[in-house]
Amino acid sequence: MTKNAKKYIDQDIMNKGRVYSLDISNRDLAETEEKINLKEFTNLVKIDISNNKITNLDFLFTLPNPEKLKWLNVWGNEVTQVNFSLLFNKFPGLNSINLENNPLEAKNLNELTYQQFSHLVKLVKEKKLKINSWKGTFLTFPNHNLSRINHDYFSVQSI
Repeated sequence: MTKNAKKYIDQDIMNKGRVYSLDISNRDLAETEEKINLKEFTNLVKIDISNNKITNLDFLFTLPNPEKLKWLNVWGNEVTQVNFSLLFNKFPGLNSINLENNPLEAKNLNELTYQQFSHLVKLVKEKKLKINSWKGTFLTFPNHNLSRINHDYFSVQSI
């Protein structure tokens, strides 16, 4: 039975300001019209919300100290779009992201700055950005003088 993610976080997690690592994986959580709010989690460095029924990453933008977030696991949810430009702007310290097993499309890749794109490539190369189910994604960078990406930066692991 699917549970309301907001109610679970609001009612079942105490001392939110002292929590550095939030593990709410494997709880069959879904967002309803009541959105997840992380405003009381002032020290979060790590979030594991894997294997639930979350459809987007909007809940992240309620964190009061987004620069502290370093690690995010959203494996096995129902996330369909990620705006990497917005994600990297809001969470500059984010250096490990697992988005595997989501019906994912990248959004607004052409809005990435050169530094953000380089960071994205670095995370993929170091296997700290895990994505295995992008569909219909086109990488276009009209505002960049990108001349080459080494062939070993990206590899297909499954089709």
